[in-house]
Amino acid sequence: MVAQGGILDTRKKFLLLAQHTDEEITDFLQREAEAGWWLKENNGNWFVFIKKPYEGRRMCSYTVVSPKLGCSAEDVLYGLLPDLKKSGWQLVCLGNMENIADMRRHAFLCEQEPCPENPVPTPKSEERCHEDALKRGLLKSISNLLLCVLYLGVLVYASITKADFLAPWPAVVFGIITMLMLVPSLVLSIGAVASALKARRDPDSVIRSGSYRLIDTSVRLIFSMLVVLALFLVLDSIIF
Repeated sequence: MVAQGGILDTRKKFLLLAQHTDEEITDFLQREAEAGWWLKENNGNWFVFIKKPYEGRRMCSYTVVSPKLGCSAEDVLYGLLPDLKKSGWQLVCLGNMENIADMRRHAFLCEQEPCPENPVPTPKSEERCHEDALKRGLLKSISNLLLCVLYLGVLVYASITKADFLAPWPAVVFGIITMLMLVPSLVLSIGAVASALKARRDPDSVIRSGSYRLIDTSVRLIFSMLVVLALFLVLDSIIF
């Protein structure tokens, strides 16, 4: 989504924050930056970018984890900022709270100065952050796939047991729209599961191909499909 006519052109992009590793989010942000879209803010799974020529500065996603209850991840991050700055990184924005206790946050950083011939080391989160993100991504991909299979099974069963060639046109239109959304949702969900499994063996190839984004597209498409279903059920109960 691009907003035109303001002082700065902006656009929003969707990416499941908790279901991606720092390396995947970094790749996502870097691709946007090199395409002329610089991160402005993060609102959970929505990233807001502003139109800005790429200056050569690298982006980085960095997961901050609080070591104990009562100490928020945000406080931990601000305690780390001086060291990050010394190492050549500065904070662009901080992600929203990811749990009630604020035990985990995503910080989005960029290089203070571009240095392609001698790049500064990228700050690395704890290994458990990487493993947890891989697990969450795989579970989400599998749940999406199971939902698509269940939805497909219900539609097939309904079409066989309750076939009605004189069905009202809204039901026919709904069925066509649903199948047009269900088929790509199923394909994308299968691809997302395959990508999540491959990310454990060869994460670099998954990042290079950009296939880690399949889960984001499938989630939005499945959500739209469920909205269409809910809308049809409401209209069906009111009109017919």
